[in-house]
Amino acid sequence: MALLQIAEPGQSPNPHHKHVALGIDFGTTHSLVAARKSGVNQCLTGDQDNNSLLPSIVAYGPAEQIIVGADAKSYDKDDQWVVIHSIKRFIGRSSQEVQDYCATYPVAFTWDYSSAELPKIKIPGGAKSAIDIATDIFKTLKQRVIQHFGVDDINALEPRSFPSVITVPAYFDDAQRQATRAAALLAGLDVQRLINEPTAAALAYGLEKQSNSRFLIYDLGGGTFDVTLLEQSDNIFEVLGTAGNTLLGGDDIDQALAEHLVARYLSSNQTNQLTKNNWAQLQLSARQAKESLSKRPKTQLIEPLLADEPIKITQTELEAIFATFIQQTQQLISQVLRDTESQLDEISEMVLVGGSTRSPILQQALEKHYPIPVAHQLSPDEVVALGALRLCRKLVGEDAQAGVLLDVCPLSLGLETMGGIVEKIIPRNTPIPVTKTQEFTTFKNNQTALLLHVVQGERETVDNSRSLAKFELRGIPPLASGVPRIQVVFTIDENGVLSVSAQELSTGIQADTQIKPSQGLSPAALEEMLRSSIDHAAVDINQRQALEVTIEAQRLVQACEYALAADANLLDAAPLKTLQAAKTYLSDLIEQQAESSVLQAGIDRLSEQSETLAGLRMNKAIKSALSGQSIDQMAEKEKI
Repeated sequence: MALLQIAEPGQSPNPHHKHVALGIDFGTTHSLVAARKSGVNQCLTGDQDNNSLLPSIVAYGPAEQIIVGADAKSYDKDDQWVVIHSIKRFIGRSSQEVQDYCATYPVAFTWDYSSAELPKIKIPGGAKSAIDIATDIFKTLKQRVIQHFGVDDINALEPRSFPSVITVPAYFDDAQRQATRAAALLAGLDVQRLINEPTAAALAYGLEKQSNSRFLIYDLGGGTFDVTLLEQSDNIFEVLGTAGNTLLGGDDIDQALAEHLVARYLSSNQTNQLTKNNWAQLQLSARQAKESLSKRPKTQLIEPLLADEPIKITQTELEAIFATFIQQTQQLISQVLRDTESQLDEISEMVLVGGSTRSPILQQALEKHYPIPVAHQLSPDEVVALGALRLCRKLVGEDAQAGVLLDVCPLSLGLETMGGIVEKIIPRNTPIPVTKTQEFTTFKNNQTALLLHVVQGERETVDNSRSLAKFELRGIPPLASGVPRIQVVFTIDENGVLSVSAQELSTGIQADTQIKPSQGLSPAALEEMLRSSIDHAAVDINQRQALEVTIEAQRLVQACEYALAADANLLDAAPLKTLQAAKTYLSDLIEQQAESSVLQAGIDRLSEQSETLAGLRMNKAIKSALSGQSIDQMAEKEKI
């Protein structure tokens, strides 16, 4: 007789299963966790409100009290509590970047920048970093899982019992990804992979079922915007291109609406009286008004704050505010199409993702502007977490049907070379995971160490790029410049984490580094890097060419000096004098910082004059290599 396995309501259908695969959307305004329950992939709800959306709000009170989620909102006005919203915007960021952000967007909490590592938020009795606060959100999501699957003791299961795929914005840099991963690990989750949010959405929609198609994933969440062009072919998703802004989302629309209302309804004196808590409450009221206007032509704010009359707002006003943000997203769509050399008529569908895409104003604007189908059938709030769950189940062997994912590197990565030039190793929009190898050599004779400087960005010089890491390779054989072979390997894993190694091939000595979450890339800097690469393309190319000519001149002078020091006696007096004059002339041009065309002429002149010496030195080397030894000499060596 066959036996049936029966699961109690709320219990796992497989009580002997040693893990629960999770898909987690760590969001700016809301976070979700998805798991497979009773044979269905679903987002898990909380106990009290039966809502899958967990507000990404954490409140810290006296006696080390911590409240996460909707209940934390009620402590906004309590001076004994510190309530933290939108912590995702601060994760992986340096003190300077946090200060720059807070100068633009009022926050109702205070930062402590005295730490040598990450800045921390002051809470009753101490301080917490963005990673610590994100950890508390991940712990709450983990607790939801435990409650749904009937485990009473949160410590009863080991971290490997919770294999998880965490979603991040496509434009999160390495520091932000590492910090997100660290928070999840501290919460006791077994992070299998970080996945870009747009790619997760594609999995949730099952776009792999449409053969040889391209899709635009339009992801406007609470704090970030990403647009990604995906191509699906033979069950493989490939990210062709991506663009985004980590400071463009629903929060920014709320902030703009709040500022609009203050400018319209409050006097200058009243505006000056607004506290951080007032601003936080006004932004919350603006968000509620925005959501209400999705269903009706006008609404009244719940709290008028300091206004002399009730504050009202119409759909027309909101449309005007939305228009600015929609235009910014359209510019990023155009950028992706340019980067990938794609046309709109090649795209099968635009998929809307993120809570902010629920707005009818946004949907209608996109449908009017783009002549392609706009899909928003699935819940935009849950679609990312469900897609992450599909990937997690594939990674742990539970779902063989999920498509293969090929994400991309959002910004070029490379090394500094002589003259401050950037040699790009992994170009922007390269599919990841990826490994790229390139060989380098020394610039100076007898050089025994090399400083490797890893940089990020689209410009041609180090001064205009972002420094990621520096490390040294020591023990290089003291040989002539250009002789040692140093192999540099750049590897980006499936989580977007970069590792760089360097090896001198003749000796096998090696050095490596992994980029640590020391500081994040500010959204303003990110936009500036991409915009500058376009605006300064011609200038950058000319500057790089000029530097390359200068470096070539320096290398040639140095090589000539080395050859003369070793074998000047091979030349007769007249050609020796001519060669030395050409070398001195080129050295003077370098010192005078002559124009590239003049330098090139000097290089050509010295190259021509040094050909005779180069030939004589080669003949000398060949003769030495071919010279024989007598039998007596060989016998003597054998004795030794």
